[in-house]
Amino acid sequence: MDKVLTYVMKEEDLDSTAGGIVSKVLKGRLGLYAHEISSAKFYPMGIAVKKAEKIWGADLNGIKDSISKEGWTSVTVKERLRPGDILRIILPDGGGDGDKGILSVAGDIRVLYEDPDLVALDKPAGVVCHPSHGHYRDSLANYLCFYLEQKGEGGVSHAIGRLDKDTSGIVVFAKNKAAASRLFRQKDEGQFRKRYLAIVMGNPELDPGRFRAVLESGDRERAGHAAFEAFFEDSAEGGWKVIDAPIGPVPGTLMKQQVVEPPLGKEALTWFRVISPGRNYSLIEVEIETGRTHQIRVHMAWIGHPLLGDSMYGGISLPEQGACGGRDLERGSMCVDQSLPEGHVYGGISLPEQAARGGLDLERGAVSEEGSLEGGTVYGARSLEGDSLYGDRHLERNSVCAAGSLQENSPCGGLRADRALLHAWKARLIQPFEHGEIYLESQLPEDMNLLSNFL
Repeated sequence: MDKVLTYVMKEEDLDSTAGGIVSKVLKGRLGLYAHEISSAKFYPMGIAVKKAEKIWGADLNGIKDSISKEGWTSVTVKERLRPGDILRIILPDGGGDGDKGILSVAGDIRVLYEDPDLVALDKPAGVVCHPSHGHYRDSLANYLCFYLEQKGEGGVSHAIGRLDKDTSGIVVFAKNKAAASRLFRQKDEGQFRKRYLAIVMGNPELDPGRFRAVLESGDRERAGHAAFEAFFEDSAEGGWKVIDAPIGPVPGTLMKQQVVEPPLGKEALTWFRVISPGRNYSLIEVEIETGRTHQIRVHMAWIGHPLLGDSMYGGISLPEQGACGGRDLERGSMCVDQSLPEGHVYGGISLPEQAARGGLDLERGAVSEEGSLEGGTVYGARSLEGDSLYGDRHLERNSVCAAGSLQENSPCGGLRADRALLHAWKARLIQPFEHGEIYLESQLPEDMNLLSNFL
């Protein structure tokens, strides 16, 4: 969708724009790039002005043919404006690298934020961002095109970075090419930032691994690197480390990547910190300075801590391993053959005494008066009798029975880690034209939220 910008010329603008020259107003006051101004020149009425009312009559002589019926006059970039004049420029979208021509398909999307220039969506795991082989009708872009068409905004969008199919969380789309170019520049300059949460195997805090706490000074020339390094060194959160290793494709594979020796591959830097350590699994926070294919997954596997469920890069899947909070789930039992009625153990914590689930307090009648989980006890304000509910998930065959055991080797309440557990959690960017800061946050999906409680 074409982007239309207007600016009202002010008296104080005259000095800084050489007396109101249009090109200088466009660059200095609207922040436009030379190529955007150039493309507008060839668009019908692409650069136009509506004269101030007090001088309108004087400007009509001899130029009536260039005035639209709305009162706009086509101008060149060399002409001068006067205080009170309204300058308008149309930035044609022109498709470019956007999603023009993508099939519009009705589908469920969750909008986290939207304005005239961009829209941020909360992508569920299992959905691809953009049409690809086998996914020409069920991508996030398909659903967004339909959504925008229903609003009368056309079906064109520009993805500002993408997530893997199995990664959930924040995806930002620009609604026009001009907004897209500004957002991509923000990414290059470290202004558009995104943080991820991941569950990894082991605890990186206990392993020095192949990373370091800070980078050597002067070893990077990227425009945004200095800002990244300064931010993490000064961060009050503490504990940030960086993985600095180039990434390239694995020969003979379609998508799989690997860490390669310089000068092969592309530069890749991944910052991370452990926020919830566990014996066998840890919850980490991640921010990437570069955007390589599978970067987080490849880097975490390379340092010996692959994402849980990431079978491509060595992360085990819970259904195969049957692990919960660092303890094996054996047949008909929970946490090393300790059944709930006798030991009242869940995630290694005694429920009657501490009324806790995976280290989190349970309020509002977490256990029965007898302190036993037998006979349909209320657990976290939910009944465990029969096909019970656990965190709003219907356990069905893998439910906790009246005796309190987990049947059929059910790991962590019947939940399956059937994907690499990675979630785009938070994002910060700047509105492309209004320049206000935008903060986005996506709640942890159910599978990661439940598993994180056992760390």
